[in-house]
Amino acid sequence: MAPSRTETGINGAIEKSSLKILALASPAEGHTYPVLRIVEELVIRGYDVTLLAGEEFRARTTVIGAQFVPVPPYEDIDNIILQLGAIEDQAVRVGAAMSKLFIEPTASRMAVLYAALEDIKRQDSSQRVILLTESFYLGDHPLFLGAPLPQGYVKRPRAININACSYALRSVDTGPFGLAIVPDGTDESREQYKQMHDDLLKGPLAAAAALQKKTLIELGAKNLDATEPRHPLDVITTTADVTLQMCPPSLEYERSDIHPKVRFVGALPPRTQKHDMQLLPFWDVVAKGDKSVVVVSQGTVAVDYSHLLIPTIQGLAERADVVVVAILGRRAAKLPSDIQIPSNAHVVDYLSYDAILPYASAFVANAGYGGFMHGIVNGVPMVLAGGSEDKPEVANRGEFAGVAINLRTGMPSKEAIRNAVQEILSNPKYKLRVREIQTENASLKAMDSVEEEIMKWAAMD
Repeated sequence: MAPSRTETGINGAIEKSSLKILALASPAEGHTYPVLRIVEELVIRGYDVTLLAGEEFRARTTVIGAQFVPVPPYEDIDNIILQLGAIEDQAVRVGAAMSKLFIEPTASRMAVLYAALEDIKRQDSSQRVILLTESFYLGDHPLFLGAPLPQGYVKRPRAININACSYALRSVDTGPFGLAIVPDGTDESREQYKQMHDDLLKGPLAAAAALQKKTLIELGAKNLDATEPRHPLDVITTTADVTLQMCPPSLEYERSDIHPKVRFVGALPPRTQKHDMQLLPFWDVVAKGDKSVVVVSQGTVAVDYSHLLIPTIQGLAERADVVVVAILGRRAAKLPSDIQIPSNAHVVDYLSYDAILPYASAFVANAGYGGFMHGIVNGVPMVLAGGSEDKPEVANRGEFAGVAINLRTGMPSKEAIRNAVQEILSNPKYKLRVREIQTENASLKAMDSVEEEIMKWAAMD
Protein backbone atom coordinates (compact mmCIF):
# COMPACT_ATOMS: atom_id res chain seq x y z
CA MET A 1 0.00 0.00 0.00
CA ALA A 2 1.35 3.46 -0.88
CA PRO A 3 2.42 5.58 2.11
CA SER A 4 -0.06 8.23 3.17
CA ARG A 5 0.47 11.89 2.32
CA THR A 6 0.97 12.78 5.98
CA GLU A 7 3.25 9.89 6.89
CA THR A 8 6.39 10.95 8.73
CA GLY A 9 9.49 10.71 6.55
CA ILE A 10 12.40 8.33 6.86
CA ASN A 11 13.69 8.14 10.45
CA GLY A 12 10.94 10.54 11.46
CA ALA A 13 13.05 13.50 10.37
CA ILE A 14 10.59 15.26 8.11
CA GLU A 15 7.04 14.87 6.80
CA LYS A 16 6.25 14.40 3.14
CA SER A 17 3.51 16.99 3.36
CA SER A 18 6.13 19.66 4.00
CA LEU A 19 8.11 18.83 0.86
CA LYS A 20 7.84 20.02 -2.71
CA ILE A 21 9.79 18.04 -5.31
CA LEU A 22 10.71 20.04 -8.39
CA ALA A 23 11.81 17.59 -11.11
CA LEU A 24 13.82 18.91 -14.05
CA ALA A 25 14.31 17.32 -17.48
CA SER A 26 15.82 18.61 -20.69
CA PRO A 27 13.26 18.54 -23.55
CA ALA A 28 14.29 15.26 -25.15
CA GLU A 29 12.47 11.96 -24.75
CA GLY A 30 15.50 9.95 -23.69
CA HIS A 31 16.26 12.44 -20.92
CA THR A 32 12.67 12.97 -19.80
CA TYR A 33 11.35 9.42 -19.56
CA PRO A 34 13.61 8.34 -16.66
CA VAL A 35 12.64 11.44 -14.69
CA LEU A 36 8.95 11.05 -15.51
CA ARG A 37 9.10 7.44 -14.32
CA ILE A 38 10.53 8.57 -10.98
CA VAL A 39 7.95 11.37 -10.74
CA GLU A 40 5.17 8.84 -11.19
CA GLU A 41 6.52 6.67 -8.39
CA LEU A 42 6.96 9.66 -6.10
CA VAL A 43 3.34 10.68 -6.61
CA ILE A 44 2.25 7.13 -5.78
CA ARG A 45 4.31 7.34 -2.60
CA GLY A 46 2.56 10.54 -1.57
CA TYR A 47 4.87 13.36 -2.67
CA ASP A 48 3.87 16.70 -4.15
CA VAL A 49 5.79 16.91 -7.45
CA THR A 50 6.07 19.40 -10.30
CA LEU A 51 7.86 18.37 -13.50
CA LEU A 52 9.66 20.83 -15.78
CA ALA A 53 9.93 19.18 -19.20
CA GLY A 54 9.09 19.48 -22.89
CA GLU A 55 5.50 20.42 -23.76
CA GLU A 56 4.81 16.97 -25.23
CA PHE A 57 4.97 15.55 -21.70
CA ARG A 58 2.23 17.77 -20.26
CA ALA A 59 -0.61 15.27 -20.63
CA ARG A 60 1.41 12.33 -19.32
CA THR A 61 2.50 14.39 -16.32
CA THR A 62 -0.97 15.54 -15.32
CA VAL A 63 -2.41 12.04 -15.77
CA ILE A 64 -0.07 10.65 -13.11
CA GLY A 65 -1.02 13.42 -10.68
CA ALA A 66 1.95 15.79 -10.90
CA GLN A 67 1.98 19.47 -11.84
CA PHE A 68 3.66 20.53 -15.08
CA VAL A 69 5.75 23.48 -16.28
CA PRO A 70 6.94 23.57 -19.92
CA VAL A 71 10.61 23.87 -20.87
CA PRO A 72 11.47 25.56 -24.19
CA PRO A 73 12.10 22.99 -26.93
CA TYR A 74 15.22 22.56 -28.99
CA GLU A 75 14.95 24.44 -32.24
CA ASP A 76 15.24 22.08 -35.21
CA ILE A 77 16.64 19.18 -33.17
CA ASP A 78 16.66 16.82 -36.16
CA ASN A 79 18.93 19.18 -38.08
CA ILE A 80 21.21 19.59 -35.06
CA ILE A 81 21.58 15.81 -34.80
CA LEU A 82 22.37 15.59 -38.51
CA GLN A 83 25.01 18.30 -38.23
CA LEU A 84 26.63 16.64 -35.25
CA GLY A 85 26.56 13.27 -36.97
CA ALA A 86 28.44 14.74 -39.93
CA ILE A 87 31.43 15.58 -37.73
CA GLU A 88 33.85 12.72 -38.32
CA ASP A 89 36.30 13.35 -35.48
CA GLN A 90 34.78 11.82 -32.33
CA ALA A 91 36.40 14.25 -29.91
CA VAL A 92 35.33 17.28 -31.94
CA ARG A 93 31.79 15.85 -32.15
CA VAL A 94 31.65 15.45 -28.36
CA GLY A 95 32.72 19.06 -27.84
CA ALA A 96 30.19 20.36 -30.35
CA ALA A 97 27.40 18.30 -28.78
CA MET A 98 28.29 19.61 -25.31
CA SER A 99 27.99 23.18 -26.54
CA LYS A 100 24.96 22.94 -28.82
CA LEU A 101 22.73 20.49 -26.95
CA PHE A 102 23.51 21.22 -23.34
CA ILE A 103 25.44 24.41 -22.55
CA GLU A 104 23.75 26.88 -24.92
CA PRO A 105 20.20 26.30 -23.51
CA THR A 106 21.33 26.85 -19.89
CA ALA A 107 19.99 30.41 -19.61
CA SER A 108 16.49 29.64 -20.86
CA ARG A 109 16.21 26.62 -18.59
CA MET A 110 17.47 28.63 -15.62
CA ALA A 111 14.72 31.19 -16.27
CA VAL A 112 12.04 28.47 -16.24
CA LEU A 113 13.47 27.02 -13.03
CA TYR A 114 13.59 30.36 -11.19
CA ALA A 115 10.04 31.19 -12.22
CA ALA A 116 8.85 27.81 -10.93
CA LEU A 117 10.76 28.18 -7.65
CA GLU A 118 9.34 31.65 -7.03
CA ASP A 119 5.82 30.43 -7.84
CA ILE A 120 6.17 27.69 -5.23
CA LYS A 121 7.08 30.23 -2.55
CA ARG A 122 4.17 32.47 -3.52
CA GLN A 123 1.75 29.58 -3.13
CA ASP A 124 3.19 28.21 0.12
CA SER A 125 6.22 29.83 1.69
CA SER A 126 6.55 27.02 4.23
CA GLN A 127 7.27 24.26 1.72
CA ARG A 128 10.77 22.82 1.63
CA VAL A 129 11.91 22.38 -1.97
CA ILE A 130 14.11 19.59 -3.29
CA LEU A 131 15.40 19.70 -6.87
CA LEU A 132 15.40 16.36 -8.65
CA THR A 133 17.30 17.12 -11.82
CA GLU A 134 18.78 15.06 -14.62
CA SER A 135 22.36 15.56 -15.71
CA PHE A 136 21.61 17.48 -18.89
CA TYR A 137 19.04 20.01 -17.70
CA LEU A 138 21.83 22.40 -16.57
CA GLY A 139 19.49 25.28 -15.73
CA ASP A 140 20.03 24.49 -12.05
CA HIS A 141 23.84 24.74 -12.21
CA PRO A 142 24.22 28.51 -11.74
CA LEU A 143 22.07 28.31 -8.59
CA PHE A 144 24.14 25.43 -7.20
CA LEU A 145 27.33 27.36 -7.95
CA GLY A 146 26.37 30.50 -6.07
CA ALA A 147 24.16 32.58 -8.37
CA PRO A 148 21.72 34.95 -6.62
CA LEU A 149 18.82 33.09 -5.05
CA PRO A 150 15.30 33.24 -6.46
CA GLN A 151 12.93 35.61 -4.69
CA GLY A 152 11.61 34.18 -1.44
CA TYR A 153 14.62 31.95 -0.73
CA VAL A 154 17.28 32.39 1.94
CA LYS A 155 19.26 29.32 0.87
CA ARG A 156 19.39 27.23 -2.26
CA PRO A 157 17.28 24.08 -2.46
CA ARG A 158 19.21 20.83 -2.24
CA ALA A 159 19.79 19.14 -5.59
CA ILE A 160 19.74 15.43 -6.43
CA ASN A 161 21.01 14.54 -9.88
CA ILE A 162 19.58 11.59 -11.82
CA ASN A 163 22.27 10.26 -14.16
CA ALA A 164 20.28 7.99 -16.48
CA CYS A 165 23.17 7.53 -18.89
CA SER A 166 26.63 5.99 -18.88
CA TYR A 167 29.06 6.94 -16.13
CA ALA A 168 31.23 9.44 -17.99
CA LEU A 169 33.43 11.02 -15.34
CA ARG A 170 37.17 11.20 -15.80
CA SER A 171 39.03 8.24 -14.35
CA VAL A 172 42.63 7.08 -14.27
CA ASP A 173 41.35 3.70 -15.40
CA THR A 174 39.42 4.71 -18.54
CA GLY A 175 39.84 6.76 -21.67
CA PRO A 176 37.84 9.96 -22.24
CA PHE A 177 34.12 9.44 -22.64
CA GLY A 178 33.00 9.72 -26.24
CA LEU A 179 36.04 8.04 -27.76
CA ALA A 180 34.51 4.58 -27.20
CA ILE A 181 37.66 3.02 -25.74
CA VAL A 182 37.22 -0.20 -23.76
CA PRO A 183 39.78 -0.11 -20.93
CA ASP A 184 42.23 -3.00 -20.70
CA GLY A 185 43.45 -2.39 -17.14
CA THR A 186 47.15 -1.96 -17.96
CA ASP A 187 49.48 0.68 -16.51
CA GLU A 188 50.58 1.58 -20.03
CA SER A 189 47.00 2.33 -21.04
CA ARG A 190 46.43 4.42 -17.91
CA GLU A 191 49.32 6.65 -18.92
CA GLN A 192 47.82 6.96 -22.39
CA TYR A 193 44.40 7.78 -20.95
CA LYS A 194 45.87 10.59 -18.82
CA GLN A 195 47.48 12.14 -21.87
CA MET A 196 44.26 11.76 -23.86
CA HIS A 197 42.26 13.54 -21.15
CA ASP A 198 44.77 16.39 -20.99
CA ASP A 199 44.96 16.73 -24.78
CA LEU A 200 41.18 16.86 -25.10
CA LEU A 201 40.83 19.67 -22.59
CA LYS A 202 43.48 21.67 -24.40
CA GLY A 203 42.12 20.84 -27.85
CA PRO A 204 38.67 19.63 -29.00
CA LEU A 205 36.94 20.32 -25.68
CA ALA A 206 38.56 23.68 -24.97
CA ALA A 207 35.79 25.67 -26.68
CA ALA A 208 33.02 23.79 -24.83
CA ALA A 209 34.79 24.21 -21.49
CA ALA A 210 35.27 27.93 -22.14
CA LEU A 211 31.62 28.34 -23.15
CA GLN A 212 30.53 26.48 -20.03
CA LYS A 213 32.57 28.81 -17.78
CA LYS A 214 31.45 31.93 -19.64
CA THR A 215 27.79 30.88 -19.43
CA LEU A 216 27.96 30.16 -15.72
CA ILE A 217 29.66 33.50 -14.98
CA GLU A 218 27.10 35.43 -17.05
CA LEU A 219 24.30 33.72 -15.12
CA GLY A 220 25.75 34.76 -11.77
CA ALA A 221 27.67 31.65 -10.64
CA LYS A 222 30.44 32.51 -8.16
CA ASN A 223 31.85 29.20 -6.95
CA LEU A 224 33.68 28.02 -10.04
CA ASP A 225 36.71 26.40 -8.41
CA ALA A 226 35.17 22.94 -8.78
CA THR A 227 34.48 23.43 -12.49
CA GLU A 228 38.01 23.85 -13.85
CA PRO A 229 40.12 22.48 -15.29
CA ARG A 230 37.59 19.68 -15.86
CA HIS A 231 35.84 17.94 -18.72
CA PRO A 232 32.44 19.63 -19.28
CA LEU A 233 30.77 16.26 -18.66
CA ASP A 234 32.44 16.04 -15.25
CA VAL A 235 30.94 19.40 -14.33
CA ILE A 236 27.55 18.44 -15.73
CA THR A 237 27.43 15.18 -13.79
CA THR A 238 28.55 16.43 -10.38
CA THR A 239 26.98 19.90 -10.03
CA ALA A 240 24.53 18.65 -7.41
CA ASP A 241 24.62 17.48 -3.81
CA VAL A 242 24.55 13.85 -4.95
CA THR A 243 24.43 12.04 -8.28
CA LEU A 244 22.43 8.84 -8.55
CA GLN A 245 23.83 6.53 -11.22
CA MET A 246 20.76 4.74 -12.54
CA CYS A 247 22.32 1.38 -13.35
CA PRO A 248 23.88 -1.54 -11.47
CA PRO A 249 27.70 -1.50 -11.12
CA SER A 250 28.11 -4.53 -13.40
CA LEU A 251 27.14 -2.42 -16.42
CA GLU A 252 30.12 -0.13 -15.93
CA TYR A 253 33.87 -0.56 -16.29
CA GLU A 254 35.82 -1.19 -13.10
CA ARG A 255 37.26 2.04 -11.73
CA SER A 256 39.41 2.73 -8.69
CA ASP A 257 38.26 6.35 -8.41
CA ILE A 258 34.48 6.56 -8.57
CA HIS A 259 33.55 10.16 -7.76
CA PRO A 260 32.53 10.55 -4.09
CA LYS A 261 29.28 12.27 -5.07
CA VAL A 262 28.12 9.30 -7.14
CA ARG A 263 25.97 6.48 -5.79
CA PHE A 264 24.97 3.50 -7.96
CA VAL A 265 21.28 2.84 -7.28
CA GLY A 266 20.18 0.78 -10.29
CA ALA A 267 17.36 1.37 -12.75
CA LEU A 268 13.68 1.34 -11.90
CA PRO A 269 11.88 -1.95 -12.66
CA PRO A 270 9.66 -2.32 -15.73
CA ARG A 271 6.58 -0.16 -15.61
CA THR A 272 3.26 -1.91 -15.00
CA GLN A 273 1.48 -1.94 -18.34
CA LYS A 274 -1.98 -0.45 -18.83
CA HIS A 275 -1.97 -0.96 -22.59
CA ASP A 276 -4.29 -3.70 -23.84
CA MET A 277 -1.80 -5.74 -25.86
CA GLN A 278 -4.56 -7.94 -27.26
CA LEU A 279 -5.67 -5.02 -29.42
CA LEU A 280 -2.51 -5.41 -31.50
CA PRO A 281 -3.30 -7.39 -34.66
CA PHE A 282 -0.22 -9.58 -34.27
CA TRP A 283 -0.48 -10.21 -30.53
CA ASP A 284 -1.70 -13.80 -30.83
CA VAL A 285 1.45 -14.70 -32.76
CA VAL A 286 3.66 -13.17 -30.06
CA ALA A 287 1.78 -14.61 -27.10
CA LYS A 288 1.57 -18.10 -28.56
CA GLY A 289 5.18 -18.66 -27.58
CA ASP A 290 6.15 -21.23 -30.22
CA LYS A 291 8.60 -18.90 -32.01
CA SER A 292 11.45 -16.67 -30.88
CA VAL A 293 10.37 -13.03 -30.70
CA VAL A 294 12.96 -10.51 -31.90
CA VAL A 295 12.19 -6.86 -31.15
CA VAL A 296 13.93 -4.16 -33.17
CA SER A 297 13.84 -0.41 -32.62
CA GLN A 298 15.64 2.50 -34.26
CA GLY A 299 15.11 4.64 -31.16
CA THR A 300 13.55 8.10 -31.05
CA VAL A 301 16.39 10.54 -31.88
CA ALA A 302 18.53 9.32 -34.79
CA VAL A 303 15.61 7.84 -36.74
CA ASP A 304 16.55 6.59 -40.18
CA TYR A 305 14.94 3.20 -40.55
CA SER A 306 17.34 2.19 -43.32
CA HIS A 307 20.18 2.15 -40.79
CA LEU A 308 18.96 -0.68 -38.56
CA LEU A 309 15.25 -1.45 -38.56
CA ILE A 310 14.82 -2.26 -42.25
CA PRO A 311 18.02 -4.37 -42.46
CA THR A 312 16.80 -6.32 -39.44
CA ILE A 313 13.41 -7.26 -40.85
CA GLN A 314 15.06 -8.09 -44.17
CA GLY A 315 17.88 -10.06 -42.60
CA LEU A 316 15.48 -12.22 -40.59
CA ALA A 317 12.86 -12.58 -43.34
CA GLU A 318 13.66 -16.24 -44.01
CA ARG A 319 13.54 -17.29 -40.35
CA ALA A 320 10.29 -19.23 -40.05
CA ASP A 321 11.10 -19.82 -36.37
CA VAL A 322 11.28 -16.10 -35.61
CA VAL A 323 8.67 -13.36 -35.17
CA VAL A 324 10.01 -9.83 -35.65
CA VAL A 325 8.31 -6.89 -33.95
CA ALA A 326 9.61 -3.62 -35.43
CA ILE A 327 8.91 -0.47 -33.38
CA LEU A 328 9.16 2.78 -35.35
CA GLY A 329 9.41 4.90 -32.19
CA ARG A 330 7.14 7.76 -33.23
CA ARG A 331 3.37 7.88 -33.21
CA ALA A 332 1.81 7.68 -36.69
CA ALA A 333 5.22 6.88 -38.22
CA LYS A 334 5.31 4.60 -41.26
CA LEU A 335 7.93 2.84 -43.32
CA PRO A 336 8.45 4.02 -46.89
CA SER A 337 5.79 2.61 -49.22
CA ASP A 338 8.34 0.72 -51.31
CA ILE A 339 9.51 -1.40 -48.36
CA GLN A 340 8.04 -4.89 -48.42
CA ILE A 341 7.22 -6.30 -44.99
CA PRO A 342 8.17 -10.01 -44.70
CA SER A 343 5.46 -12.36 -43.52
CA ASN A 344 7.21 -12.97 -40.18
CA ALA A 345 7.54 -9.24 -39.38
CA HIS A 346 5.04 -6.91 -37.74
CA VAL A 347 5.53 -3.15 -37.76
CA VAL A 348 4.03 -0.83 -35.14
CA ASP A 349 4.45 2.92 -34.88
CA TYR A 350 4.76 3.11 -31.12
CA LEU A 351 4.86 0.46 -28.43
CA SER A 352 6.17 0.44 -24.88
CA TYR A 353 9.34 -1.61 -24.52
CA ASP A 354 8.09 -2.89 -21.17
CA ALA A 355 4.99 -4.27 -22.86
CA ILE A 356 6.77 -6.32 -25.52
CA LEU A 357 10.22 -7.16 -24.13
CA PRO A 358 9.00 -9.70 -21.54
CA TYR A 359 8.07 -11.86 -24.56
CA ALA A 360 11.33 -11.27 -26.46
CA SER A 361 14.29 -13.59 -26.94
CA ALA A 362 16.46 -10.84 -28.45
CA PHE A 363 16.38 -7.06 -28.72
CA VAL A 364 18.04 -5.36 -31.70
CA ALA A 365 18.58 -1.73 -30.76
CA ASN A 366 20.55 1.36 -31.67
CA ALA A 367 22.28 1.45 -28.27
CA GLY A 368 20.44 4.43 -26.86
CA TYR A 369 20.82 4.27 -23.09
CA GLY A 370 17.10 4.15 -22.38
CA GLY A 371 16.47 1.22 -24.69
CA PHE A 372 19.57 -0.53 -23.37
CA MET A 373 18.32 -0.29 -19.78
CA HIS A 374 14.87 -1.53 -20.81
CA GLY A 375 16.62 -4.62 -22.16
CA ILE A 376 18.41 -5.06 -18.83
CA VAL A 377 15.40 -4.67 -16.53
CA ASN A 378 13.37 -7.03 -18.73
CA GLY A 379 16.18 -9.60 -18.90
CA VAL A 380 16.58 -9.63 -22.69
CA PRO A 381 19.98 -10.09 -24.43
CA MET A 382 20.71 -7.54 -27.12
CA VAL A 383 22.28 -6.82 -30.48
CA LEU A 384 23.54 -3.23 -30.34
CA ALA A 385 24.29 -0.99 -33.32
CA GLY A 386 25.55 2.33 -31.99
CA GLY A 387 26.94 4.92 -34.37
CA SER A 388 26.07 8.41 -33.07
CA GLU A 389 25.79 10.45 -29.85
CA ASP A 390 26.83 8.28 -26.88
CA LYS A 391 25.65 5.06 -28.52
CA PRO A 392 29.09 3.53 -29.27
CA GLU A 393 29.90 3.93 -25.57
CA VAL A 394 26.67 2.19 -24.59
CA ALA A 395 27.27 -0.63 -27.07
CA ASN A 396 30.75 -1.14 -25.64
CA ARG A 397 29.31 -1.46 -22.15
CA GLY A 398 26.76 -4.01 -23.32
CA GLU A 399 29.53 -6.12 -24.81
CA PHE A 400 31.78 -5.62 -21.76
CA ALA A 401 29.02 -6.75 -19.41
CA GLY A 402 28.31 -9.83 -21.53
CA VAL A 403 24.67 -8.98 -22.24
CA ALA A 404 24.97 -7.96 -25.89
CA ILE A 405 26.73 -8.38 -29.20
CA ASN A 406 28.27 -5.09 -30.35
CA LEU A 407 28.08 -4.57 -34.12
CA ARG A 408 30.39 -1.51 -33.88
CA THR A 409 28.45 0.52 -36.39
CA GLY A 410 25.14 2.33 -36.59
CA MET A 411 24.49 0.98 -40.07
CA PRO A 412 25.12 -2.78 -39.98
CA SER A 413 24.44 -5.08 -42.91
CA LYS A 414 21.48 -7.43 -42.78
CA GLU A 415 23.96 -10.33 -42.78
CA ALA A 416 25.71 -8.98 -39.69
CA ILE A 417 22.39 -8.56 -37.91
CA ARG A 418 21.21 -12.03 -38.91
CA ASN A 419 24.42 -13.63 -37.63
CA ALA A 420 24.32 -11.69 -34.37
CA VAL A 421 20.70 -12.63 -33.70
CA GLN A 422 21.52 -16.25 -34.40
CA GLU A 423 24.36 -16.09 -31.86
CA ILE A 424 22.06 -14.59 -29.25
CA LEU A 425 19.36 -17.20 -29.84
CA SER A 426 21.71 -20.18 -29.92
CA ASN A 427 24.18 -19.33 -27.16
CA PRO A 428 22.63 -19.33 -23.66
CA LYS A 429 25.46 -17.32 -22.10
CA TYR A 430 23.89 -14.01 -23.10
CA LYS A 431 20.53 -14.83 -21.55
CA LEU A 432 22.17 -16.12 -18.38
CA ARG A 433 24.31 -13.02 -18.01
CA VAL A 434 21.52 -10.51 -18.59
CA ARG A 435 19.36 -12.36 -16.06
CA GLU A 436 22.21 -12.12 -13.51
CA ILE A 437 22.42 -8.38 -13.98
CA GLN A 438 18.64 -8.08 -13.97
CA THR A 439 18.68 -9.71 -10.54
CA GLU A 440 21.52 -7.47 -9.36
CA ASN A 441 19.58 -4.42 -10.48
CA ALA A 442 16.39 -5.50 -8.74
CA SER A 443 18.29 -6.05 -5.48
CA LEU A 444 19.36 -2.38 -5.45
CA LYS A 445 15.73 -1.20 -5.11
CA ALA A 446 16.31 1.96 -7.11
CA MET A 447 13.17 3.83 -6.13
CA ASP A 448 13.74 3.24 -2.44
CA SER A 449 17.23 4.71 -2.89
CA VAL A 450 15.85 7.79 -4.65
CA GLU A 451 13.37 8.36 -1.84
CA GLU A 452 16.07 7.81 0.76
CA GLU A 453 18.21 10.53 -0.81
CA ILE A 454 15.27 12.92 -1.01
CA MET A 455 14.53 12.56 2.68
CA LYS A 456 18.21 12.67 3.61
CA TRP A 457 18.85 15.98 1.83
CA ALA A 458 15.53 17.47 2.88
CA ALA A 459 16.53 16.93 6.51
CA MET A 460 19.94 18.60 6.05
CA ASP A 461 18.76 22.20 6.41
